[in-house]
Amino acid sequence: MSQIGDQFALIAALHLINQVLGSKLAVAGIALALSTPRLPFSLLAGVVVDRWNRKGIMIATDLLRAVAVLSPLLIRRSDQVWILYLAGVALGTLATFFEPARSAVIPNVVPGDQLFMANSALQATFIVGTVVGAAAAGFAVDAFSPYYAFVVDSATFLFSAVAIALMKVPRRPAQRHRATVEEIWGQLTEGVRFIRFHPLLLRIMGVTAVAAVGLSALMILGVGYLEQDLGVGASGFGLVVASIGVGVALGGMAVRWLVQRLSLDTLVGSCLVLVGLAVMSFTLFPSYGVVVVGAVLVGVGVVIARAGLATMTQELTPDRIRGRVESAVNMIIGVSNAGAQGTSGVMGELLSAQTVFLGAGAITALAGIVTTRAFRVQDPE
Repeated sequence: MSQIGDQFALIAALHLINQVLGSKLAVAGIALALSTPRLPFSLLAGVVVDRWNRKGIMIATDLLRAVAVLSPLLIRRSDQVWILYLAGVALGTLATFFEPARSAVIPNVVPGDQLFMANSALQATFIVGTVVGAAAAGFAVDAFSPYYAFVVDSATFLFSAVAIALMKVPRRPAQRHRATVEEIWGQLTEGVRFIRFHPLLLRIMGVTAVAAVGLSALMILGVGYLEQDLGVGASGFGLVVASIGVGVALGGMAVRWLVQRLSLDTLVGSCLVLVGLAVMSFTLFPSYGVVVVGAVLVGVGVVIARAGLATMTQELTPDRIRGRVESAVNMIIGVSNAGAQGTSGVMGELLSAQTVFLGAGAITALAGIVTTRAFRVQDPE
């Protein structure tokens, strides 16, 4: 519900900027406003998540976001668009605290043997929510107004807060809420040291960053490739995005069967290779049918690979430090997604879409091969 609401707010913001300013640079500013807070606040957010009640952090950030997302309702003139960017920074900052708390609390409420299934469900709902939300938001913004979409997103944040309040989360060892600057700095550096001197965790984080490359290339260059190279309109790209959603659903259903037959590192590596080959097929076999089938395979591979990488991270990290590690992972994911999308756009201008698909697919497949050869999750040392 919350992810669907986020798509309403994002599309409404883009629509509002196009109406008021009509600037592509201004549109890019929204993405920066949402992602930039990850860099300065992620590590600090991890310390907060490890010191305070994680359930309370999620409820508080949802309630604050429900208020912050309503601020664009004040915009009536072009010189008031700064309110939209301020709201974006606020939402991005609050998400920086919510996301590691959500990831860190999953092992507290899910038995260890069901952790991979839980992460698969979370990844599936995230991607499906994005697809469904984007489709519904486009219709709602055209039929009503962009201001209506901000109200919808606020309501979904309230829904999320109530749902989390009903969760039963086991109590963790109590910590003093007050802390000196030296104590906070010490906990922050402890998290950095844990990651730095844990080679397997570093490899997992590196692969997590690379895993976004293939999907980002498809989402950024897909419309232009279909229109200019295959003669398919924007509605055709909508079917491609829907195909990704179908693949996500299929991947989610196949997880239980696959995890009983393959080790986690082999499963993640194989799925990344699948995504890479699927993206490369857009260049090697240029046809609309191949793109649709490839999109299904991308959905299958992405949902399983992301869930596996999240599970590996959670299993390797002690609960007392999990918030700091998850914050670092979320920072890497946010920066890598933005970087992959930006790089795909730039390379798409300099080279052909086919060349970018070939390169992005090869990088993703190589990350999968590295995963199957270099990961040994069974050895926590």
